Amino acid sequence: MTTVRLQARPLRNQRGASALEYALVIALVGLVVLTALGTLGTKISEYLGLVEAQIPATL
Repeated sequence: MTTVRLQARPLRNQRGASALEYALVIALVGLVVLTALGTLGTKISEYLGLVEAQIPATL
């Protein structure tokens, strides 16, 4: 009787990420950064507007 060795192999070669995968990750990170900067920019602008409104009142 012959012994059959079964090896777990992926269905396709997955040696590394392709350029397309890297591009998708970079695009997603860029989108997150732009969204965060937009939100932070709005919050900072609102805060500075409140500070500016208080300055003339205290002088």
